[in-house]
Amino acid sequence: MDQFEPVFRFLKYMPAIIWATLVSLVQWFIPYSWYAKDVSDEIVLITGAGSGLGRQIALEYAKLNASLVLWDINEAGLRETKKMVEKEQRRLESTTKKKKEETSNNYKRICLAYNVDVGNREAVYESAKQVRKDLESMEGASKKYVSILVNNAGIYHGLMLHELKDHQIERIFRINILAHFWTVRAFLPEMIKQEHGHIVEIASMGGLSGMMKQVDYCATKFATIGFEESLSIELTAMGLEDKIHTTAICPLFFQSNLFTGFDSKATAIMTTDYVASQAVLGMRCNHSRVLLPPKAYLLNLIKPITPRKGAFLWAKILNLMEGIRDVKGAAAN
Repeated sequence: MDQFEPVFRFLKYMPAIIWATLVSLVQWFIPYSWYAKDVSDEIVLITGAGSGLGRQIALEYAKLNASLVLWDINEAGLRETKKMVEKEQRRLESTTKKKKEETSNNYKRICLAYNVDVGNREAVYESAKQVRKDLESMEGASKKYVSILVNNAGIYHGLMLHELKDHQIERIFRINILAHFWTVRAFLPEMIKQEHGHIVEIASMGGLSGMMKQVDYCATKFATIGFEESLSIELTAMGLEDKIHTTAICPLFFQSNLFTGFDSKATAIMTTDYVASQAVLGMRCNHSRVLLPPKAYLLNLIKPITPRKGAFLWAKILNLMEGIRDVKGAAAN
């Protein structure tokens, strides 16, 4: 009887696999806005919110009437983002007052900001403790816990491996991936308790394909993809796959304060606004992975069937080799 066990398992689970695949395929042809979830009663924590993509993601959530918790090591940038978010929240509040019948709920929208070095484990745990304390004491808040966590903070050196210093390699791993372990460990337990939540990992196409002058960066982004995928499997094993979702965002090159000097004739550089809006939309649709721009899905399909030399030549065709040659990372010092 044991010899037929694999067959029974196959017959048991194959219909569910086929159904999940069909649903995924159908969703490609349905406008995302048709099934994007409402986030107006969520508490969204974003790391690296003081500038660039993190700031723009915060503004996207603010436009959707969510409450924000902002983390960044850059205090001045953090204050500026908080000011911009609160301005958007006031604008929405005045609109809501005029059209009360359109209000989805009457929760108080909040925006809290904390100066945090996510590369410091103890600082992450202490700040998380303070966030929980502040939310619990906040009257009128939609929730008393962080229900959406966006791990966005990151650095980039733009140096060849032999040019990197040891402390730079250690630092990029602390910020770009180890910090994700600390933040998720800090906020996931409450999501599990409430059986509700979403964890968003800002990865990169450099987490799916290696690139020149990015050995350290790509290594952290490959780790981010593995982190998100493995976490999703653990949540599924716990029976929480429909309650706590995970999403990995994988953009190619876009306007960013992480680096300067990228030039590609074949690959247009995306705007930060576009990447942020697509990241939030993908999360609202519970997509497990969002590749940007959309043609990156084709590149990702080609990679497994292309020999290493072929992948290198594709990079030449897309002018990525020349485009990245003069890139300078903001964290190169």
